[in-house]
Amino acid sequence: MTASELTFSVIKSGPERNRQARTVFFDLFDLFPLDASVIWHYCEISNNLERRGTPIGSLGAMIAAHAKVLSAVLVLNNVREFSGVDGLFLFLAPTLRSPMNQAWVMLLMSF
Repeated sequence: MTASELTFSVIKSGPERNRQARTVFFDLFDLFPLDASVIWHYCEISNNLERRGTPIGSLGAMIAAHAKVLSAVLVLNNVREFSGVDGLFLFLAPTLRSPMNQAWVMLLMSF
């Protein structure tokens, strides 16, 4: 999901140098596949946040669910949207800048 979000930002931005930067950036990390174990977490996260009156978008909920399944730290530049997700490990990294027009989720790292 995170790789998709970043790739979408690269495609929208246009320049070939951004596509090359995306490739170099992704080569630094392992990309974890999204599998069926994410489904229940996604639904629980979406339902809990909706009941609290603080829903997040579907992609955000899917990214949060994937991070929870992996017991991963979600590294991003805005924790407000994800702070209501119970049991999610967040790391604020406002100094990270991507050549891909600052995607809202910077990367997903396993710890």
